[in-house]
Amino acid sequence: MRFNILSNLAGQVGILSLLVGGMVCLLGNRPAMAVPTYPQPCLAPQPTDLNQTSIALAVLQSLPHPISIEDCEQFSANAYEQVALNFQLNATPETMVQFYQTQLPTANYTPIEQLQIAGDWGFSLVFEPPLGLNFVPQDASKQVVLVLQGVMLSPEAINIHIRFDEIHRET
Repeated sequence: MRFNILSNLAGQVGILSLLVGGMVCLLGNRPAMAVPTYPQPCLAPQPTDLNQTSIALAVLQSLPHPISIEDCEQFSANAYEQVALNFQLNATPETMVQFYQTQLPTANYTPIEQLQIAGDWGFSLVFEPPLGLNFVPQDASKQVVLVLQGVMLSPEAINIHIRFDEIHRET
C-alpha cells in the first residue's frame, strides 16, 4: 500500500512538473520568434507544371502590382485556367483598395461596384476585363471577371490573391 501511495505521488509530481515546465515555456524562457517581414518571396508554383503559356496568367502578370510578382503564380483550382497570383506585403486593406481602384481603370478594367467590399479584415474587388480581352467562360451563362482579394495576416501584413473567375451576371 505504501508503494501505491508513493507511486501515485510520484506520478502527480511528474504531471505537476510538466505543467510548470510548460507554463515556463509559454510565459518566458522561450526563444524569441522571428516576426516575418513583407514582402516575402513568392513560393515556387505548385504544382510545378503550371501552363506557362496560359493567357490568363500572362494577363495577370501584366496588371499593375504594388510589388514585383515574379514567381507569385500558383495553381488555383477554381480560377479561370486554374492560375492565380498570390503574394504578401506590408499594407492595409485601405491602401490596397485605393491602389487597385486607381490603377486598374487606367488599364481599362471596369469596377463592378456591387461586388466590391472592404474592411479592417481585408477586401474583395471585382472588375470587368477590357473589351478586347475575350475570355470564353466554360459555362455560357457566366462571364469571366478579374477578382482581387486581400486578407490581413497580421496588423501590418496582407495576403493578396488575384485571379480571373467566372460569375453569373445579370445584364
